[in-house]
Amino acid sequence: MAALPPLYYTSARGQCAVMLLAALHEIFLKDAMATATKREAILRIKMNHWFDLHDEDLEPYPSQRLLTGEPRWQTLIAWARKDSVIRDLVSYEARDAWGLTRRGRDAFERFHNLCTSGSKPISDCFLWSVNFKKFMKPDFVVAEDDKTRPTFLYRDTFPDIFADVVV
Repeated sequence: MAALPPLYYTSARGQCAVMLLAALHEIFLKDAMATATKREAILRIKMNHWFDLHDEDLEPYPSQRLLTGEPRWQTLIAWARKDSVIRDLVSYEARDAWGLTRRGRDAFERFHNLCTSGSKPISDCFLWSVNFKKFMKPDFVVAEDDKTRPTFLYRDTFPDIFADVVV
């Protein structure tokens, strides 16, 4: 079996994976629940104001407009769950049962400690809200060199750069 490519915490998918692991970790510790539904995990992220939501995040992907109407940011979290399942960080016991594996809990706790100590800088994490950055590093202060969100995060919102070339 080929090794999985790295899931960098500074990439958009990696940032979503960290938020998901944090939400599931909090649900496990505070609510004493081994698993959560997709709705519960996403609600935890939303209620904690962890995802730095912009208008484009609230729109559904074109393929979901008529089906679920699910906001893009929630779809990103679902993809992060998939990435985490194949890396054995989140369990896949049953449909709509999102729970941390032992490996996932250990990985999140190690990563959280690295962020808290400053060993893992969080200034490149443009999807994380100030609330989440403070959750990961309590003494976090917004700085000028913090990375800002790319102008075009979603592929279907890229401007048509070839509009004047292709007729």
